[in-house]
Amino acid sequence: MAIFFAAVGGTPEDLQRLKAAASAALRRELGAAPIEATEAPGLFAVWHELGIWAPVSHHRLEDGSLALLAGEPILQQGGQRVPQTEALVHFAQGDLRGLLEQSHGTFCGLRLDPKHARLHAFTDKLGVRTLYTGQHRGIHFFTNARWLLQGMGEVIVLEPDPQGVLEIASMAFPLAERTRYLGIRACYGAELIEATAAGAHRQTYHDWQDLTPLDAGKPYETELYETFLQAVQDRQGEAQEQTAFLSGGMDSRLIAASLAHSGIRLNTLNFAPSDTQDLTFGRMAAAALGTQHFEFPLGPDNFDNKQIQTISAWKAQDGGRNFDRRIWSGDGGSVGLGHVYLDEQIVQLATERRYDEAAALLCRKNKWGVPSRALRPRYRELARRLQTEVAAELRRWDRVPAKAAYLFLLLNDQRRHLIGHFETVHKKGFDFALPFFDARVIAKVLAGPNEDLLNHRVYNRILLALPGPIAQVPWQAYPGHDPCPIPVPQELKLRYQWEACYDEDDTKMLKDQHTAHCLSSALQPKSPMLSRGNLLAAWVLTKSGLRDQSFYGRYAEAVEQASR
Repeated sequence: MAIFFAAVGGTPEDLQRLKAAASAALRRELGAAPIEATEAPGLFAVWHELGIWAPVSHHRLEDGSLALLAGEPILQQGGQRVPQTEALVHFAQGDLRGLLEQSHGTFCGLRLDPKHARLHAFTDKLGVRTLYTGQHRGIHFFTNARWLLQGMGEVIVLEPDPQGVLEIASMAFPLAERTRYLGIRACYGAELIEATAAGAHRQTYHDWQDLTPLDAGKPYETELYETFLQAVQDRQGEAQEQTAFLSGGMDSRLIAASLAHSGIRLNTLNFAPSDTQDLTFGRMAAAALGTQHFEFPLGPDNFDNKQIQTISAWKAQDGGRNFDRRIWSGDGGSVGLGHVYLDEQIVQLATERRYDEAAALLCRKNKWGVPSRALRPRYRELARRLQTEVAAELRRWDRVPAKAAYLFLLLNDQRRHLIGHFETVHKKGFDFALPFFDARVIAKVLAGPNEDLLNHRVYNRILLALPGPIAQVPWQAYPGHDPCPIPVPQELKLRYQWEACYDEDDTKMLKDQHTAHCLSSALQPKSPMLSRGNLLAAWVLTKSGLRDQSFYGRYAEAVEQASR
């Protein structure tokens, strides 16, 4: 896997300045780690090899052409997976559009063609591996690391985009191709760009609205699970020891069960708080599957931090001797298969092409938004535009309105879901195997009936049909969705993740932190978008006990973080 920056066009002097700035930013972040480079008249690329997924993530041809990959494409040809090293050769010299259409993994990449001073950039079909692009003095540039752009301040000046900032603060992700910066675009899913000094041409190589038919001779849940199992097997490789997160929920369980029955040694990790369904059901699932299970209960903290702490603690206990820097993660399952954030009413409104109403309901039910009083007056209208922007994204999928809300979540929420992880892979030292984002799995879900998919209905049937004792272990269900059909032992008195995952002390600590942030933002504003007076009033009201407005601090922090 590579962290890269590449550019084409502009004057030789400007191109050299940009290359020097990108190289310096890499060195500042990576220290003594090796940095590689290639250049030709009119273009260049610099990158660092992480050594995950394959020993190297680049391939150079005799004519100087170069392919660079981040992630794992899962290239299929003739019904078989092409090994990663061989896939690199194909990406260096083959028909890019055809290769991308046959790839089902999460990846982004580049191909440099020095003979024609041309650069191709591409994303996976969902755009899960973020690829940023922008222009500087007639130069088109591409990178898969936001921190790299932030480190090039001597050449590239990043200005916050207020609309992008407010969308991130409201929903945790910006919409469409917007980022937190003006002039920087996050390439969309299934995007293929050809860039030269003359300009950049964008095309879409896959349209999710072209639905694939189902096998009428199989129950839907059978066909769906067989596709998922193939996605797991294609990512498994030859290693006889694998590592996966295993919570008490559904997504990590489906992965662990699929791996455990392949006969490998499976290490499973859980970092849920004590006395929760997440921790206890994960332990019960590990026992049923026969995995080597490790628990490291943690309280409220950044999710990425908890992953890092858990893996470090596990390796310190000599559990990670054979850890190959890949870990299986259930990211993408709750939305991709379980249809979290959706319900019958939202889907019906979208099906009837009542997109404005569907957008309003999505925002209300998912509590998307920033309190306008937390903002200065001139930014409040931007906050109120959120529903309009969501509706515009729903209209993008007007050919399949019954699937518009689902595709909206995939190409917005889920497409940006792992940005924080990908930005820190070089520090973490591990990456995720992500079978729920497999394009074949998503295609099967899109082809299925909404009445089966909503509320985890078909998902429940898949888990109940798993072979062995795992089918009798209860799992943590989502609020408002179909309950787990396996009785939960009441004597356990376990906390439920979405009701009281943290105990009273944890909850008070979070409230105190948010209250303190109201005051710190009011006294030392870190974002020009925030209303200092209203944040100070929120602190006074909360501290006096007159009214709890500590949540203002949470939104203030979100706006500040998104502005960076």
